[in-house]
Amino acid sequence: AGEEERRHPLHVAQPNIARHIGPGTTETLDLFKFARNVLRTAPTKGTLFGLPNLCKEGNMFRMRVLVSAVLLAVTSTQSGAQSFMMTMQGFLDSRSFISGPGALAFGTASPFTLTALFNTTTPNLVAPIGIPGFVAYTPSSVQMSVGGRTYAVQPFDLLHPTGLAVAIFDGTTPFAPPGRYGVGFIQNPLADGAGIVADFLGASPAYVLGSTGVVPASYTGFSGVGVASGVCTLGTPDNCLANAVTPIPMTFANQPYFLTLGNYDQDPSPGFSFSVSITAVPEPSTFVLLAAGMVAFAAFGRRRIRRS
Repeated sequence: AGEEERRHPLHVAQPNIARHIGPGTTETLDLFKFARNVLRTAPTKGTLFGLPNLCKEGNMFRMRVLVSAVLLAVTSTQSGAQSFMMTMQGFLDSRSFISGPGALAFGTASPFTLTALFNTTTPNLVAPIGIPGFVAYTPSSVQMSVGGRTYAVQPFDLLHPTGLAVAIFDGTTPFAPPGRYGVGFIQNPLADGAGIVADFLGASPAYVLGSTGVVPASYTGFSGVGVASGVCTLGTPDNCLANAVTPIPMTFANQPYFLTLGNYDQDPSPGFSFSVSITAVPEPSTFVLLAAGMVAFAAFGRRRIRRS
């Protein structure tokens, strides 16, 4: 066991990584100690740039450059994040379909995955109507994987009003019972167009958009999904008697396709559930910090090799 630990020190130390650089940590000194211990337990022969001997020789400064870069990179993705990825996994049934070359008809419960990248420094699309607990953003990209294909979905903007935007509701929204969270994709959010929004009892961590803004979160207690083909043309969004049908443009293999959604609300049932998560996406500056530390280490290692 001891020899195995010496050959694979990072494998042995991985639990410490989670403990020392998990979300929200401020224990920078412990992270330095962790890195020092990893370097000390590495083999003494055949190692890249001679890194295991750094600590023994008192060369802690260069190690701290790399560790600081890693720490800043990790913490920057966990706090104050502005770029996010939303991922939705769920099911569509025969009331929805995809038209185009090799058209796809959904079965009774066809699994799909929708992913979108978005940035909260872009305008909140529903800010003009000031609905509390509700934000929507234009994604930089949207993809839908279904039926063995991955389609590029048109994001919503003023030039493409039939595209999809990301929509996030917190527990204060007037559209759901108090404490519920809603999250999904809506075409033209100001008009409450076509889309898929899942309803959840909880979010981890819990948040209030008015004070926390968008945060990385996972959702628990799936309690239903609302699917709509377009804006409400008869009645109100809460009690709509008829909807327009506005297909959502997509492409696959440079060919145009259109996703047409049905109109229904569906509660959870055995084998039918939705999962949604929002994760932080590192900004380019995060990678610059990490690269700077690694370059410093590499340069030091080359000097050591030349001396030897």
